Amino acid sequence: MLIAKVAEPLDAGRHAAELYAANSEDRDGRMWTYLPWGPYAGFDDYLAAIEAEVSLAEHDHLAVVLNDETNLSPTPAQYTERGPTPATETFWKVLAKLYGNDPQVIFDLFNEPRMYSTGMSQAQEWHLWLDGGLFQGVYYPFGMAQLAGYVRTTLRARNLFWIEGPRYSLSFEGMIRYHALIHVSGVVYSIHHAQGQHDVADWNAAFGYLVTDRVAPVVDGEWTNYEPAPTTSPTSQPTSCWSDAPATVPEFLRWLASNSIGLNAYQLQPGFLIRSYGNLALPTTMNAKTWSCQSSQESDPGQGAGSEVLAWFQQQNS
Repeated sequence: MLIAKVAEPLDAGRHAAELYAANSEDRDGRMWTYLPWGPYAGFDDYLAAIEAEVSLAEHDHLAVVLNDETNLSPTPAQYTERGPTPATETFWKVLAKLYGNDPQVIFDLFNEPRMYSTGMSQAQEWHLWLDGGLFQGVYYPFGMAQLAGYVRTTLRARNLFWIEGPRYSLSFEGMIRYHALIHVSGVVYSIHHAQGQHDVADWNAAFGYLVTDRVAPVVDGEWTNYEPAPTTSPTSQPTSCWSDAPATVPEFLRWLASNSIGLNAYQLQPGFLIRSYGNLALPTTMNAKTWSCQSSQESDPGQGAGSEVLAWFQQQNS
């Protein structure tokens, strides 16, 4: 997560250090809250930590996804970098030098683009995502199309690209209609927490059509299902909890497999995919009789789809 405004020719060595310094403005460390590492004393330590994590994962024969994330950044970057900027190019210039020829590393070019506001037309949403433009007082000089071209052509990265859609990548509906395909090689479109009804019709409309119509491959790059943490007062139902999950989660996983759509499950944390850090092999489970997405009405809290996800991965790798 490297964050800054860059308005001059890029120099990876110098600007990378400047971007790390921008991250360091988060003096209370909030941007590291959900990570088991960091903050770091300096840029060299930061980059060394990335290299160590990638090396460890590759040693265990895992594919590694590197992701440019500004969603959890300290302000103002969280609001002025809702889409790719020159700082995004600098991020990839640094990492492409390290991993641009590593087939075990996937480049997820920008996490959850969010140049979207209520009432915006779907045409405008796709235009901003594809080409950039003015959004909420911030001018984005390019969009996902130019970013993908820059990393593939200018930086000559040979990695597989994951490309996330507009509006937090909740749907790719309208992508063909508004001529928003990314025309570079090696692209996989990555959906996050698809919205709508939990049925085949909505899954197809949101992203499945890209596969069934032979447009492009797709991965579900961030998906989960778990009960919210218990509360004494009612709260709104999170999208990460499906009321009908005990029935529809197995159906969803079967549908993904039948369409050769990959999955990145979120996340190895107690109450999500696992029950505790004491045993990472012990997954969460769902009980149809007690499952609840209402935080104030949970008779059996801590349930999740971990067991179904684990079985799904075992089946795909058998």
